[in-house]
Amino acid sequence: MPSLEIVTSRLCLLPFTQEICQQVLAGEYTALEHTGITPAPGWPDEETLDTLPKILKNLAKVPAPTGFESWMVLKKENMTLIGDASFKGVPNPNGEVDLGYGIIAAEQQKGYGLEVAQALTN
Repeated sequence: MPSLEIVTSRLCLLPFTQEICQQVLAGEYTALEHTGITPAPGWPDEETLDTLPKILKNLAKVPAPTGFESWMVLKKENMTLIGDASFKGVPNPNGEVDLGYGIIAAEQQKGYGLEVAQALTN
């Protein structure tokens, strides 16, 4: 697994890697499977597939994930991938940062987005 990890009561957040992004865009999930991650039915959705090239571009700018790139959102109980979250840059001088997230339709309205946002801002 990648070295950065954020764990909440229900979720595990892991940074995307270039390998994972490239494979998912190609319809391949070997890198995920090797880390014990199972994509939930419905993942990746269209929004995620549109976002992955941007994630790859941002990852190419750094030698390793810094924590301010994009994260996979997994249900901790079974390491099922249900969404993603991203910082839109690093904090400004006031410590403010823009954050976006997406959770697959079947897992929405369960408080996961709020849990992700709180974990990443902490």
